[in-house]
Amino acid sequence: MSSTIPGFRKRFQEACEKKAVARIGSRRETTVTATMVSTATDDGPEIKAIETVKKKMKKKSEMMRGVSERKVLRRIFGGVLDKSVWRIRYNNKLYEKYKSTDVVIYIKLRRLEWIGHVYRTEDHRIPRRIMEGKLFGKRAIGKPKNRWTDVVTSDSKGLFGITAWRRMALDREGWRKKIKEGPPILTTLQQTKAIGIIENNGTQADAARALNTGRGVISRMWSRYREFGSPEGQHPDKPRVTTAAQDKFLCLRALRERTSTASMLRSALQNVGNVVVSTQTIRNRLHKRGLNARRPLRCPAIRRGSQDPPVLWCQQYEDWTDDQ
Repeated sequence: MSSTIPGFRKRFQEACEKKAVARIGSRRETTVTATMVSTATDDGPEIKAIETVKKKMKKKSEMMRGVSERKVLRRIFGGVLDKSVWRIRYNNKLYEKYKSTDVVIYIKLRRLEWIGHVYRTEDHRIPRRIMEGKLFGKRAIGKPKNRWTDVVTSDSKGLFGITAWRRMALDREGWRKKIKEGPPILTTLQQTKAIGIIENNGTQADAARALNTGRGVISRMWSRYREFGSPEGQHPDKPRVTTAAQDKFLCLRALRERTSTASMLRSALQNVGNVVVSTQTIRNRLHKRGLNARRPLRCPAIRRGSQDPPVLWCQQYEDWTDDQ
């Protein structure tokens, strides 16, 4: 599988970019921004609202890329049998088996690698002139748009905690080695230290400076800690909503009544065991036993004009025999 990773990465990156543009929509971002700019002042709260909208859309775009990649990887690697129950792989365990970072970090690393290559070229080369060129003229109201170098500087600061990437990029071998190693991985002791700094009224920037790492590394670790209660990002051992006996009841009911839908099985379980679950939980329990919940058949509505010809035909030939 390792030999197919570069090609898969390239195709997957293109698919994710198209999907992100289709879902989030640059049209929607432009509409929201243009509407707010028309009523904004130079330093009013509307300008801050515009920046917040753009940051949220960028964050959502990155999240969608990661979700799409994990869907593909979970289909490839399959589930995990945990205590006689099949479940999906956790994100960190998924990437450990994949032996690679997520697609968002991969895109940022390739961007850093490319800008290092461009910065080492001669001054008269077209890519170098475009990268360092300046446009003159009148600009619109509000904050100037981020240049590509601004985005790269933000990525370098978030992944490695460095802003002087120009000086480091001149060393070709050292820069390529740093890009290949990727962002630093925090040890358990470092994660504990960072959590202690943040909980003692410190900031993520303080924790990043204390550990000499990127702020993005601390931010991702802190997000996992707040969501799952663990910096590793694993789900805690939550109690199951249904028992083994109730799972067996659902499977037997689905086998005996083949036309039962997920909603009907949920109502039956609620009447028998007084347990309220979602229809998706019902489907999950059936999938683990190799069964599927039935979907209600929705026939198209027959109009009055379409009913008359078949009725007349039946009335005309209702007395005919086989010989006729």
